[in-house]
Amino acid sequence: MIEISQTVNNISEPMKEFEALVLSGNLRHDGNPATTWMMSNVVCRLDKKDNVFPYKEKDENKIGGAVAAILSLSRAMLVKRKKN
Repeated sequence: MIEISQTVNNISEPMKEFEALVLSGNLRHDGNPATTWMMSNVVCRLDKKDNVFPYKEKDENKIGGAVAAILSLSRAMLVKRKKN
């Protein structure tokens, strides 16, 4: 297990990549209803420097699974950068 803090350095670029994967149809899951629900609850928040963060509009709209997937992607992107 690796601890990943939810900072701009760890979440903005992976969130942009995650969104690109979703929009291109290159991100798929097994149709799990909880995953579908959590992904549908994610709202993109943009700051003054064009950093993107996951946000939920209501407390009952859980996004933990989506955030975990984005943070996992951050680790995969880090490994890919180190190989190049």
